[in-house]
Amino acid sequence: MNYQQACQYINTAAAIERLDDDRELYIDLLESFFGNSPADFAVLEGLIESGSYEDAAFSIHKLKGASGTLGAEKLYTLCLEAEQMLKKRKAPPAELLREIRDVKAVTFQAFRIIMDGMKAEIQSC
Repeated sequence: MNYQQACQYINTAAAIERLDDDRELYIDLLESFFGNSPADFAVLEGLIESGSYEDAAFSIHKLKGASGTLGAEKLYTLCLEAEQMLKKRKAPPAELLREIRDVKAVTFQAFRIIMDGMKAEIQSC
C-alpha cells in the first residue's frame, strides 16, 4: 500500500479539519493511537464469549472514538454497529467481528503510511 492508497481508507482532510488544521497534532494523535491501541481483538472476543458485554462495549467504544477522530470512517461505522449491539447485551455476529478485525488491520497499515508520509513532509519543509 502506498500513500495515495492509504488515503483512500482514511479521511485525513476531515480529521485534520476537526483539529483546526493542526497537522502536527494529527501526527501526535496517530502516534498515541499506536502506543495505546484500543480493542485488542483476542481480549474483545474473550469478553464477548464470556458474556461481558458492558466491558466489550467499552473496549469497542474506545476503538470507535479513536477511529472517528482520526478519520477512519469505515472502521468507525463498523465499531458503532457492534457497540450498539453490545449495549443491548447482544453479541455481534461473527461476520461483523471478522470485518472489524480485517478493516482494523488495513486501517492500521494506512495510518502508519500516512503518519510516516506526513512526518517526512513536515521534516522536508
